[in-house]
Amino acid sequence: FINGKLIPISYITNKVIYFKRVIGKNRNLENYNNRLISELSKLKDVERENEILKSRLSIPVPEKRQLIFADIFSVRGKDASTIFLINKGFDDGLRVGMAVVTAENILAGIVKEVYRNESVIKMPSDPDSMLNVIVSGKKILARSHGTGVEVILDFITSQDQVSIDDIVVTHAVPNIPNALPVFKISGINTGSGKLFKQVKVDQLFNILNTSSVFIIKWETHFLY
Repeated sequence: FINGKLIPISYITNKVIYFKRVIGKNRNLENYNNRLISELSKLKDVERENEILKSRLSIPVPEKRQLIFADIFSVRGKDASTIFLINKGFDDGLRVGMAVVTAENILAGIVKEVYRNESVIKMPSDPDSMLNVIVSGKKILARSHGTGVEVILDFITSQDQVSIDDIVVTHAVPNIPNALPVFKISGINTGSGKLFKQVKVDQLFNILNTSSVFIIKWETHFLY
């Protein structure tokens, strides 16, 4: 009854059908909007990847090397971030020891562990990282070792002329190209009568400003 009048069953049935149709249309509209959101997200990811690839294309790739694009999806570390994970792994051709670089050709790290579809990357500041390096433009050889908090350069003698802000690049590291920028000198302690200087460096790669990287794949890695 509505206002004292008897309402036909057919009227109620039609209303129920009408509301079901409205609910169905709303559900379809919501699904359509969700699909649009998904497609827009994919387009944004493609645009972001294209921009990164464009910047990377301006840097020549030496012969016998291939670049593999990967996204960073997790960062690990105790005192500081020294390990990160990427979404490429064994099935993509990654192997332990491969170099990982940014679009600007800065060394971001080295492949430490490889799983089927993801890999663990250790940064130059990781306690497990040791790199043969050279001070750019000065032919001063050294070896870096990370502590998890800072990075120290070993074998810089008291006679070596190094300065704050000098750039340090890779040199004679297996599977890693020479002259990849990796550190900047941030502290020098000459000491009194010591044979070697204590030289501290800052890692150039900043994980907080990076969401994707490139892995350098050598032809020799194709064999195993």
